[in-house]
Amino acid sequence: MSRRSEIQPSPVTSVHFHSDCGTELGAFVNNPYLHDLTILCGNQAFFAHTDILRARCETLHNMFNQSPTNVMEIETDPAVILHLLKYLYTDRFPDISVPAEVIELLRLAKQLALQDLIINLKLRFHDVIRDRDSADRRSPQRDSETFEGEGESDSFTITRQTKQYVEPFLTASRFDGKVTVVVGQYKFRRQSAVLLAARSTWFAEHIDSVDGTVDASFIPVMQVALLLRFLRMEGYETIESFSMAMETMHWSWVMGAHSLQSWVEHVVVTRYLNCTNVCQIWSSPSCSEYLSERCMQFFQDNFMDCATSSGFLNLRPELMKAALNGGHIDADTISMMAALRRWAHINAAHPNESEQVLSTLLPPNTMFNMINRMTILGVNRRPITMY
Repeated sequence: MSRRSEIQPSPVTSVHFHSDCGTELGAFVNNPYLHDLTILCGNQAFFAHTDILRARCETLHNMFNQSPTNVMEIETDPAVILHLLKYLYTDRFPDISVPAEVIELLRLAKQLALQDLIINLKLRFHDVIRDRDSADRRSPQRDSETFEGEGESDSFTITRQTKQYVEPFLTASRFDGKVTVVVGQYKFRRQSAVLLAARSTWFAEHIDSVDGTVDASFIPVMQVALLLRFLRMEGYETIESFSMAMETMHWSWVMGAHSLQSWVEHVVVTRYLNCTNVCQIWSSPSCSEYLSERCMQFFQDNFMDCATSSGFLNLRPELMKAALNGGHIDADTISMMAALRRWAHINAAHPNESEQVLSTLLPPNTMFNMINRMTILGVNRRPITMY
């Protein structure tokens, strides 16, 4: 009997698994690749991507709608601009310690209505902000702090947004762009070049402009739809069957969409890893190192049950050898050897080579291999006579 009972499929119809989009987009901070906006700050220039800025900040979204531009000039410390871009791209609060930079970043956050950043800065640097506010109150030239007043000193003006203005953005897709993905007769328009390139190595290699066209006709259209929906962070599709999970895992591997592949692997492990499917999952070319370890552990703990599945006889030799040499097999020796002989008979080039195939699989210290080596060397296995 197996020590571990077979994993039952989860009754949950949709599994939500966190994908770290911030880490992937972080590689595009001040990156000239696919940039369509230059931010000038003093004698420095920063590369940015309007798709990301629109998605992360309603104020910038509306500003770009009112006056599209490829160049933006902001009079502030360049270090503050870099802190701001890192926050907008990665959704991680900046590692900042200089008081002057804290005050300036807080001013920009108020102009851009970045409430989470405002709250974080006020909580982390309460004393610095309090001292600055006290100094401002003692200064007769300092006006009361407003978004509009702060914006007048900059080269761009940011006004307070009304609820009616923001609602259309909130109900629309988070990431809109100009790239068109073509799949046969179907066209997926308004895709964000930087988002697809950040989250898929295949798109990164094939997108050469922010408003170009990419032909992905070699992928099934439903898989492209699922992939784009995931990459645009519009939610996760329901994995309705084991075959759909395997197909999605394969295409996410082909497209280099590592976040999607990680999520599908989570679905496979929690819902579909059982004695019937483990050999097929493990033999898949898209099986990652993490998933391979989970499959091998399950295979070792449930060897005899897995040996009755159709995929057992098709398990690759290197995987079978890894399982036999990698730890304890939960099965009695006679039953295990019978199953292995069946596997060796199918995977041997000729029927009379099955014993040699089996010999290469088993660890050298097994009784089978010891006897087999003695036979090959021509050693006479006569019983030992005691004198």
